[in-house]
Amino acid sequence: MEGLDTRYGDKHLEHVFRAQLRERTQKPNESLQQWGVEVERLVRRAYVSMTPETVEVYLVQAFIDGLRDTEVRATVRLGHHQTLKSAMAHALEVEAVRQDSRTHRVREVVVSPSVQPRQREGVVFSSAKSRYIPTCYGCGEKGHIRTDCPKRKRGSVDSGTQVNEESLN
Repeated sequence: MEGLDTRYGDKHLEHVFRAQLRERTQKPNESLQQWGVEVERLVRRAYVSMTPETVEVYLVQAFIDGLRDTEVRATVRLGHHQTLKSAMAHALEVEAVRQDSRTHRVREVVVSPSVQPRQREGVVFSSAKSRYIPTCYGCGEKGHIRTDCPKRKRGSVDSGTQVNEESLN
């Protein structure tokens, strides 16, 4: 029996599986469930001689350490999970919330070619739905506002009064 165990058993390969476990992380195309199954397989082989309670601690730690998404990893680590099942459930919840929040973002803004949107600090003031075209209080033309007016003198301080075309010439 000992000869068969030596030849076909994994007990003498524990250090090999521990090395594989240290190097292994979640692959980009690997789901959380697949990652959990892989971690469980490696940990159970790497720590054959340990008690089930100790193996569970290693399962949770290896699962969290190998998560590819740093935000999910940090959130799950803060959960102080005792079992792989609870850590995986928490990771799935975090991932689901992140996916849900991503679906509410604006994917594309279409602007009519005649109107160039004004951008300041990453905010677009013109949108495809509103078709709002700003009017300049300085020169009266449409398509820009006074602070972006091409006819406005640069370097002068605007006191809030309307600029005449005569003063610009």
